[in-house]
Parts: sequence; C-alpha cells; structure tokens
Amino acid sequence: MRSNDATTFFSAADFAAACVFGADAFVGILDTADELAFNAATATTHTLRYAMGPVLAHGATGTVAGVSFKVAGTPEQVSATDMRANLVKA
Repeated sequence: MRSNDATTFFSAADFAAACVFGADAFVGILDTADELAFNAATATTHTLRYAMGPVLAHGATGTVAGVSFKVAGTPEQVSATDMRANLVKA
C-alpha cells in the first residue's frame, strides 16, 4: 500500500529530481513522453509527476534537475495526491 506521505514516493534519494517553477521549489519525477504516455507525445517531450501543492500553469517555465522546461497545457490531477504536467524543453 502506498503511503499517504508524498515525500515517501517523491524522494530525491530515489527517483525524484529538484524542480523550480517560479517561487515553487519541489521534487518531481520526470519521464520521457511516448505514444503510450497518455497520448502526450504529439505535443510534449516529457511528463512531470509531482505531489499536489505547486500550482503550475500552461506556459510556465522552470527547471527540472537544472534543465529548462515549459509547461504545455494544463496540468491534471491523476490521483488523490499526485499531479501530472506535460513539458517541452525551453
């Protein structure tokens, strides 16, 4: 069973990377989008999964592990605790 504590899953010691979008600094899991990744590949190159909290908006720019990205579209809630944003390299 998954812990209700998002820091257990989104841990920099495991898979998560440091993210900074505007004034929000958080950890998230970056993945390469492909045809099977919720049809994201037609408009994006990457997806970012993160714990609810930071409010990312379409067009926002920031960094994930020091690499610049731009949010493509509106992030969506994928579970009770997680969000997913589609990204393109900026």
